[in-house]
Amino acid sequence: MKVTAHATIRWLERVKGMDLSEVKSEMREQGRDWKAPGVILRHLWKTREIDGDDIRAEILSPFVTAAIQAGVSKIRLATATLIIRDKNVVSVLRPDMKISR
Repeated sequence: MKVTAHATIRWLERVKGMDLSEVKSEMREQGRDWKAPGVILRHLWKTREIDGDDIRAEILSPFVTAAIQAGVSKIRLATATLIIRDKNVVSVLRPDMKISR
């Protein structure tokens, strides 16, 4: 069970309210890949001391872990909806966002 880099970035944006436009602009200016979630997470860790592992641990609360182990495909929380694929958190939606298939 894991939380993808994409889901971690979406949690920062949609739950924590972090605006990553400045980070992406900074990365573009440095000629770095600003579209890859894993690269963005490493940049946040190096420049802003935001630890992706801490964010993932926050997402994988005991409730979320139990729900994933039970085989759910989405988990609605007060702050977000987690999208689960193959027992991994793959995306995070704001509560007002619709899930399309």
